Amino acid sequence: MNFLAHCIVAERTGPGGAPYDLGAVLSDLCSMAGLRFAFDRLPEAVAAGVRCHRVADRVFHADPEFLAGARAIRAGALFAGLPPGASRAVGHVGWELLLDGTPPVVGATGRFEAALGECWSVVPALAPGEAKTWLRLTDRLVADRFWTRYDDPEVVARRLFGLLARRPRLAFGSDALSTAASVMATSRPMVLARADSVVERVVQKVLADRHRAPAPKTRSGSPSGRY
Repeated sequence: MNFLAHCIVAERTGPGGAPYDLGAVLSDLCSMAGLRFAFDRLPEAVAAGVRCHRVADRVFHADPEFLAGARAIRAGALFAGLPPGASRAVGHVGWELLLDGTPPVVGATGRFEAALGECWSVVPALAPGEAKTWLRLTDRLVADRFWTRYDDPEVVARRLFGLLARRPRLAFGSDALSTAASVMATSRPMVLARADSVVERVVQKVLADRHRAPAPKTRSGSPSGRY
């Protein structure tokens, strides 16, 4: 799941508020910038949002409609001529980005913006020297609202190109941008048709997970420590 979808799940399953929403997107934001955070140094509401993120991602990545859709996009990308590694990544990440451009999800734009406004609360949980990188990232996301345009297959294709360029086995060349955009345009109706049901299943399973006993907190903050 991407930023807006995580905010929707957070809104429908948690206590609400910008700090909670920030936690729900924090792992993905830090991954973008190559940052790590110490879970046990996060404010309580942000940490609760991180827990929501972890459960939502686990559920989403096991969802049968997402898996089938990602396979279909991968097959279309292969048929269109993208390399196997790029096709696999485009199938998975492309589905997630397209989801953020669907009506059930785009309503979370304001929530994500408000979450970015809480960015200073995360600084104590970052490693020394990482605050500037973190704040530059959040400033860029506020200024360059590319994440509001995932209803446009060309924007999604350009975003995929940028994201995958750092992964040689998953990357595709700039000469294939139009091919990727065509694959995204062909795939968008499928994601539109499945967005409601996928989001609803994730929400229900996250709610069910909240009734289970929480994992004990460690000094590093979570069973996997900093991530």
